[in-house]
Amino acid sequence: MTAPHDLPELQVVPTSSLRAHEEVERDRVDPIVRSLGGEGVLRNPLIVMPLPGRAEAYLILDGANRSLAFQELGIPHILVQIVRPEFQQIEVKRWSHVLLGGSLEPVIAEMQRIAGARWVEGRPPAEGPAAVVRLIDASDREHTILAAEDSLKERVRVVQEAAATYLNDFRIERTVTRSARGLREIYPDLSGLVVFSRFSLDDVVEMAQHDWTFPAGLTRFIVSPRALHVNYPMQELQGSASLRAKRRRLQDWVRRQVRERRMRFYAESTFLFDE
Repeated sequence: MTAPHDLPELQVVPTSSLRAHEEVERDRVDPIVRSLGGEGVLRNPLIVMPLPGRAEAYLILDGANRSLAFQELGIPHILVQIVRPEFQQIEVKRWSHVLLGGSLEPVIAEMQRIAGARWVEGRPPAEGPAAVVRLIDASDREHTILAAEDSLKERVRVVQEAAATYLNDFRIERTVTRSARGLREIYPDLSGLVVFSRFSLDDVVEMAQHDWTFPAGLTRFIVSPRALHVNYPMQELQGSASLRAKRRRLQDWVRRQVRERRMRFYAESTFLFDE
């Protein structure tokens, strides 16, 4: 459906039409499966953008775990919010990974052995390849991994192999900071901080075209406007009704929400405390 003026563009799309750019987090999928069945609503729509050159294909910007949950439940259609780069609705950021409760020594040893990458103590030199991954210990000492080749495929590979050295051995928190200073006050068992290089939206689109993926929790998309707490009934997405019929019912549902004034717009940056 075409969104009414100033409203997010909500749509029902085939679950099979979605393409991920990050790996799913298995431990998060099972609770989603249970909550979808228990609550009977999809609380927040997935955030997607159309994939260039493909009909009815969408890149998942936020919601890969929910997409897999729908696949495992056998639900043929899913509610999404479509965002479009040409309308300046998307800004690409990145998360850093806070490593908690483990030793960095084996991580450093494994990172130093990544094939086709160069390990540098401290910050990278001003000339030469850009840093792909920085590992910062709890004392704020830096280690840097450089990719020998500056292609997107090679940078993604180095990120994947670097993340594989720690993902199963630490508790991971996400943060926007790129310095370990101050983190110990929040996390007493801080081991280190992993900071990734910047990837553009074009990079992420190219990754989806080639079925390359990042580790989970690396990209962060700032989308405006964004629809939250939609609470769309799951029964509208289940069943054998046609996609056209489900889209028509969604359009009627949105019109009813507008008519009954059930939506509210917040222009401010917002923290939600009931997630």
